[in-house]
Amino acid sequence: MGVPTSPLRIGIAGSTGFIGGHLLGAMRLEEGLVPVPGLRSDLADVSAADAFLKRCDQVVHLAGSSRDPDGERLYRENCRLAECLRDGILATGRQIPVYLGSTTHIMKELPYHASKRRSRELLLESGSPVITLRMPNAFGPYSRPFFNSVVSSFCAVAARGETPGRIDDAELRLIDWRALCQAILQEIRKPAATRIAEIPHRFTIRLPELWEMLRGFQRARQAGEVPSLDSEFSLLLWETFCSYSAGR
Repeated sequence: MGVPTSPLRIGIAGSTGFIGGHLLGAMRLEEGLVPVPGLRSDLADVSAADAFLKRCDQVVHLAGSSRDPDGERLYRENCRLAECLRDGILATGRQIPVYLGSTTHIMKELPYHASKRRSRELLLESGSPVITLRMPNAFGPYSRPFFNSVVSSFCAVAARGETPGRIDDAELRLIDWRALCQAILQEIRKPAATRIAEIPHRFTIRLPELWEMLRGFQRARQAGEVPSLDSEFSLLLWETFCSYSAGR
């Protein structure tokens, strides 16, 4: 008989956020993985980070800001969180692999993208493996409008019976929250070694086409009907739309 393997304790820094919250729920269903919820306060300073990390074997770092009118403040805060995580790892005296939430648009010259590049550099200074999760735009129920993604923003506007002030002819490359969580879990199941993990998108759609689908959802709801959901994407979009329609 083999020796039983202890479950991996996976800290989720940012477990109350959109992706972190869904990942927390998905991980609770995974055999051999025990999620350890983490708040931003767990990265307030080295002492707090050390206490959090003592309960973890690995960490998924999803804490931080993706939107802020003050770009310098966003950059400083995201880097500060990475510094606290780095220093907390060093304080434990252990190697603790870190899965860093990042973006497929990492090379853009905006404060958010610069903060993700710098965060990776800071975490590598811990000497622990750093697995950079380059994620496409994610969408799903209860994502924060005008913060998490344009899909959540358009769904919230449509649910109010309104129209966006502007609809650019831009192409979106998207992944739904379930597929994203499964992709992250697959990376956690791999041997922990420093690498770039490119998570592919699942859907491509242009903004005008997205809005036309949501207009159809508006009309169906007004008529008390369920629209024709003839694709996986339309079903997932309807699920997201309905999360902003509760009580209407």
